[in-house]
Amino acid sequence: RPLAVVLGEDYPEVDEEAVASAMDAPEPPAGYVPTARMIEDLAALCALLADRYGDSAARHHGEGLLRAWGHDDEGAAQALAKAITRDPTNIRALFHYACVLDNHVGRRANAIAAYEHVVATGQANAPQWRDAHRRLSKLYARVGASQKHGDLIAAFAVASAPLSPVRQAILVRMHVEAGRYAQAVET
Repeated sequence: RPLAVVLGEDYPEVDEEAVASAMDAPEPPAGYVPTARMIEDLAALCALLADRYGDSAARHHGEGLLRAWGHDDEGAAQALAKAITRDPTNIRALFHYACVLDNHVGRRANAIAAYEHVVATGQANAPQWRDAHRRLSKLYARVGASQKHGDLIAAFAVASAPLSPVRQAILVRMHVEAGRYAQAVET
């Protein structure tokens, strides 16, 4: 699928899963250096986005995704931050920004804030909203934010009622991450 379609107004959830999976790719081995060809291709693709979309959120979002896939983590974070600046309501760009901060740049506090922003949009039908809950639950467990974790779980359960099988699985996982095994079994 062309990147412009993936970044369009509506795209299938499977496209979002493919994009998020690419954002979650493990870091390359220590000492990895991208080839000159990869760097040239990335620069050419970013230039094409700039020519076609100017200084828009879509351009910077696309550039951020390309840079993340190319393991240019700082460049990805900067481009996605620009996308959010140009369109603060873009839940996809905000979610992808949080993923980069969490998975690649290691800015846990900033990632938590970005995921909390995605959750606060209240866009319960967006896959990014659902996945932000799942990722935020893991982060809250890591940093020991039990009160926030409990509040997140309760809000997700209320907003997701009645539970679909996917959301039920997420809710169970969130309970387990919080150490709430009895609630996980009851869910």
